[in-house]
Amino acid sequence: MAPRQKEIVYPIVPSRFSDKQWQEILEFVRSTGNVPFDHRAGVPFNDFELGFGREQTLKFLISIMKSCHSVGIFGCSYGGMGEWRTALEFFYNECLPFAKIKVFRQFDPDWNEYYEKLMPEFGDLISKLRQTRTMYALVGPRAIGKTFWINRLIKKFSNSLIQVKTTTSRPLVRGKADERTYNFLDKEEFGKAITDGKFLEYDVYHEHYYGSSLEAIFSVLDTGYNGIFAITPNGAEKLFRACEGFNLKIINLRPCSEKFLLRNFKKRQITDPTLVKKYLKEAETFSPPVGVDCRIVWLTGDAKVDERSIIGAMSY
Repeated sequence: MAPRQKEIVYPIVPSRFSDKQWQEILEFVRSTGNVPFDHRAGVPFNDFELGFGREQTLKFLISIMKSCHSVGIFGCSYGGMGEWRTALEFFYNECLPFAKIKVFRQFDPDWNEYYEKLMPEFGDLISKLRQTRTMYALVGPRAIGKTFWINRLIKKFSNSLIQVKTTTSRPLVRGKADERTYNFLDKEEFGKAITDGKFLEYDVYHEHYYGSSLEAIFSVLDTGYNGIFAITPNGAEKLFRACEGFNLKIINLRPCSEKFLLRNFKKRQITDPTLVKKYLKEAETFSPPVGVDCRIVWLTGDAKVDERSIIGAMSY
């Protein structure tokens, strides 16, 4: 996989944050492979705000923000909401993707209090940021047909839907088909990505790693398309907490009958009685993401009927 181009990220951080919190945010941006603009060092408070005043300083900072590749919202404050609103207006006027503005509210324990207090003046900036960009996440037991439905839906909605690539350590096998589905890392690179916290989730299957990342999600949203991919319940729960910049719709695919799953097992050449029994038990006890809004679709095996049901769930 070709190395990703680094971005200069403009961090919007409340002045009430300590220098320690500021450094943690800078390190977080660096951990994503990008470069943060350190305006506490580059635009010192004593020189700028005390020398030129807050209004002139903010104008200067906004001019720098417009020169950066992307914006990260790490906290909620009066000045920060003003910068955020300006960023939305700038990206809209320049016809740039709103996915270049990302929200990381986990850094601000007082987010809700400040956001609700400031929303009457600045508006609901979260809703403006999300607009119509949607990420569809399919969850379900093994062999339910998640990959089948991803491919079918992408074919049906080819003008608006793109698959989010999974990152894997397995070798490329199917040429271009694999390249459309996966980003490839060797095991050492994958292990470092785990350590660096790159993945929402990861798993091991047949001795190879598979992982889902926010970076892959936003690489799709940056195109202006909606995205779709399969994810585990644990990953869906983490994604739900990180989806400030886009609409998330989680669809839980379930089998209407044991017969439906047995037919899918046969297609996948899963014939070992022990495995069949294990996977049937997993399907029976499968649980959707905890505390996360999702829609359950009971699959019948009739592709036309099931397609209508899934598309209906996508519209909720």
